Amino acid sequence: MYMYHYGIEYILIGISILITLGAQFFINAKYKKTKQLPVKKYITGYEVARKILDKHDLKNIDVVETGGILSDHYDSSKKNSKIISRYL
Repeated sequence: MYMYHYGIEYILIGISILITLGAQFFINAKYKKTKQLPVKKYITGYEVARKILDKHDLKNIDVVETGGILSDHYDSSKKNSKIISRYL
């Protein structure tokens, strides 16, 4: 009976790892596909972010440059939205 319980833990860990890897693969595949789409209207990432923030009356939030891939995010401690330099 002890061995049966021990095996279940490994099965659950394995399933969790497979779900995580599947999600990562899906996100990377979608990113690669959509980053090659042509833009209909030339507008920078900064302009898009600023328009969204202004529309929602969030003028106190700055838009700043960051590095990396898929690393756009909002930093609540510094009250700024970080956008990958390639989109600025």
